[in-house]
Amino acid sequence: MDRAGISRSVAMKIMGHKTESVHRRYAIADVASIEEGFSKLASMTTADAAKEA
Repeated sequence: MDRAGISRSVAMKIMGHKTESVHRRYAIADVASIEEGFSKLASMTTADAAKEA
């Protein structure tokens, strides 16, 4: 649900998770998601550096 862009509070209600720790326990990131995160971070860093130049 995180990957689908559903807010954490809505996802927790749908799945019946009452606490953040239970939600995190089942929010397992796959390799593709981690790589995508690094790519987005790199793009943001590059864009911020370009703004400062």
